[in-house]
Parts: sequence; structure tokens; C-alpha cells
Amino acid sequence: MSKIDDTATVPVSRKHWFVVLACLVFFPLGLFLLWRGPTYRRKKGVWEPVPRRDKIIITILAVGLIGLNLIRFGGGKADSLPLCDASVTLRTLKGAVESSPAGRTQGLRLIEVENPHETSWNPTEQIRLCAGQAFTNGATMPMEYRLRWLDKGKGRWLVEYQIN
Repeated sequence: MSKIDDTATVPVSRKHWFVVLACLVFFPLGLFLLWRGPTYRRKKGVWEPVPRRDKIIITILAVGLIGLNLIRFGGGKADSLPLCDASVTLRTLKGAVESSPAGRTQGLRLIEVENPHETSWNPTEQIRLCAGQAFTNGATMPMEYRLRWLDKGKGRWLVEYQIN
């Protein structure tokens, strides 16, 4: 007599190996599949539900993975100063110009910095000197700005500028 394969009785989306694979590939979907109902694994030839303990462990690992990725990619500790033409540098520079005394009293606005480039880099003091053309609401003028660490441990840096 042939043995009947009972693997077809459990849908693939309810099998434990599939849920773990889904957690590795796209963890929101994997967590959804894990907690939406019972998942089954094969133990000694018998399909049995996965214990709640295993589901909690997988959930904690997935949330930890999400947290590590957010810290690494989402602005955790920065190891180097941003480049002169980086969007975060130009946004910070625009905010510094507009919140300066000339920006508040005279209404000076920085519209765009054209051709931002690095003129000097001091690796020992971690200071980056940059230059470019500043398009303001009044005129177009050459601009120099400097990036330096305020608190490297927290990833905070400072921009100082001079419009000639």
C-alpha cells in the first residue's frame, strides 16, 4: 500500500517555513501571515500548530531587524560630514540664511545654490569648506560656507556661511 501525502492538506501560506521565508523577504507580510491564524510545522511526520512562543520570538526578531535598519539608514549616528552638494546641506544652509539677522530684518531669502563644490577638507579637524553661487531674492552673489561637527557622537553638525 502506498503512503498518502498529506502535505496538500495544509495551504502553503499556513506552513511555518513559508511564513519564516516571508518574514525574511518582506517582514510586514510575514508578520501578518504569522499572526492571522494558526501556522503549522511538521514534527515527527505529523502537522502540528506552531507554539505561541515561537511566534513571539519571530516577531521580536523582525521588529529588531526593522529597528536596526531604521537606525542604520534613517539617520542614526553619522560618521562623516555631509557633502557640499547634499540636499541636507543645502536645506540647512537655506534655513541658516533665512533665520539670520539679515533674513529676519531685511527679508533675505536663499533661493538656490548653484554649482556647490568643495574647496577644502581638513581631516584632522573635520572641517569641510565649500563654495557656490547664491541666488537670493535680491541678487546673485558668490557664497562660501563651512561645515563642522557640533557633536559627532550625536551626529550633529553646524553650517557657517558668508555671502560676499
